[in-house]
Amino acid sequence: MSEQQPPYGGHQSNPAGWVPPPQYGAPVPGAPMPGYPAGPGWGPAPDPRKKFGWGGLIGAFVLGGVAAVVAGFFLLILIGLAVSDDFEDDPGSTVAWSGTSPTHPYISSEADTPKASECLEPGPGSAVLTSRSSVVDCDQSHGAEVAQVLQSPGGKERPDGDDLAAYADSACLLAFESYVGADYDDSALEFWAVVPDREAWERGDRSTWCLIDTTDGYGDDGTVKGTGQ
Repeated sequence: MSEQQPPYGGHQSNPAGWVPPPQYGAPVPGAPMPGYPAGPGWGPAPDPRKKFGWGGLIGAFVLGGVAAVVAGFFLLILIGLAVSDDFEDDPGSTVAWSGTSPTHPYISSEADTPKASECLEPGPGSAVLTSRSSVVDCDQSHGAEVAQVLQSPGGKERPDGDDLAAYADSACLLAFESYVGADYDDSALEFWAVVPDREAWERGDRSTWCLIDTTDGYGDDGTVKGTGQ
């Protein structure tokens, strides 16, 4: 009987020790995957919990503090400008502020200045007291009236600012009530007691000005003297 032949394309037998080649694309044990370089890759994925460390937190805190300081600085500037506008609207004003009291510069005893019962065009915070440039007829619209001009007592050394302000307020309160003809607590008006600044005091100026504020329309139709307002 003849030997049976394998089908077309077949093999008779597997030679001893022969290993068939790997299929295309199949990995060979121990070898790197094709298309990727051997050696270390990108490393482990970052831990999202460590994205911001202590350095980042401290830096953010410092930047936030600097921003707050800068914002506060500009806020103080704006507030200062607003307060300055309220107290001194007129660049030619001779009334300024020292601590808690309005003050005026040196006024010579021979100077021609506003007198008691006269009216001033601007309000007390913008009045000129060193000359008569602010004086207007009381029938015109005006912002202040001079109730009285007093001479503050004291020696060569200027009293403490609070003490001088306390004396001036008490004296001008009496002048206000006498001028308006009404108790201060019952009146709709206010007054300012303007004292000499330190340089004026050292030069012998003791004048204290009692000014009635008529900026809210009370000075639009004549003087407030004796009106009881």
